[in-house]
Amino acid sequence: MTIPELNPSDYDPDNQIPEELTTIIVAAITAFESSRTETLVAGASKGYLTGNKTAYKLLGEKFIAEDVKDDVYAFLRVYKKQIDAGYTVIQGEKVYWLRDRTLTERQALFDIIAKGITEGKSPNVVTSELKDYFNTSKSYAEMLARTETAYVQGNATEERYKKFGVEKVKWLLGKNPCPECQGYGGNIYTWDELPKSIPAHPGCTCALSPY
Repeated sequence: MTIPELNPSDYDPDNQIPEELTTIIVAAITAFESSRTETLVAGASKGYLTGNKTAYKLLGEKFIAEDVKDDVYAFLRVYKKQIDAGYTVIQGEKVYWLRDRTLTERQALFDIIAKGITEGKSPNVVTSELKDYFNTSKSYAEMLARTETAYVQGNATEERYKKFGVEKVKWLLGKNPCPECQGYGGNIYTWDELPKSIPAHPGCTCALSPY
């Protein structure tokens, strides 16, 4: 499933937005979405390397970046395709948060412009409202990027353990664990028994150590 192309006619047909404004909106959204994708991919690259470093450290092995280079490239090729399609894989499930967020943002921008036109707001007022929306959306995107990087890092650690033949792991609690994670703390799991991948949820700071 791919993100639909931005087409003003797909949104509220009553929004009478001048063509020149539509052109500006299309350019702004395209640049914003491109920047967000680049941020996610860059974060994923760092997260994947960090996850491998963590695994090597806990395994007592010396980390050699060259040894994981091919794995990083292979991962990023798959990850980029997922992001382009608007989803990520969390706990083994496809979550279309990026696609859904993109569509919400596009509609919101059209609504701001249309409302401004309908209510006769000055261009300066509408521009200010657009800037406020973009700033809010940027902060939200940065939070999602941090969470996404954490998922990538946790997955990379697990994959490295498996490549070293680790069959069991111990759940290590992070700072201020949630009630659900507290129930997992200190437990030993095989890969088939592992209740969730790390991180178990957004903001989770738990980790797995080889057992």
